[in-house]
Amino acid sequence: MRRPAWIMSVVSLCVLAGCGSGGTQADSSPTSVTTDRPAASVVLEDAVRKAVNENHELLTRALLTDRVPAKPEGTAGPALAVLRRSAAERRAQKITVRILSETFRVLSVRLEPSYTTATAGVRNIQRLRVSRDGKSSAPSTVREHVRLTLHRIGNTYRFVVWKVALL
Repeated sequence: MRRPAWIMSVVSLCVLAGCGSGGTQADSSPTSVTTDRPAASVVLEDAVRKAVNENHELLTRALLTDRVPAKPEGTAGPALAVLRRSAAERRAQKITVRILSETFRVLSVRLEPSYTTATAGVRNIQRLRVSRDGKSSAPSTVREHVRLTLHRIGNTYRFVVWKVALL
């Protein structure tokens, strides 16, 4: 059976909007990094996981409400622009999404030697029900495998998701 084109476009928009991660929390206070590289890398890796988690929470909220806050915590740059555009398109087309279930996992985190950028590999499996003009589709499953590029904010222990690439 063939799905309506609008369902596939919503699923594509969801995938392009990216995904986030569950993970540990880290201190995001604006202190400078010490010269103790191993300890700093652990703290920075936790900060990357925290940013991925914040990004995931933002994406979930944006998917359900079609709204993006003015200054979200874990997302900036091109990733934020794509998210805003995606939410605006869903709102304009009167498309709503309901998440029935979700399995989320951070597969990898890698800090660049300069500690100014990082990449994270994430897998997210969602079961969604999409509605357009009040008409619901059958539930569909979206499997995302994404690479997130994160940028560090100055000399703080804080990162933001900057770019999302589907794998």
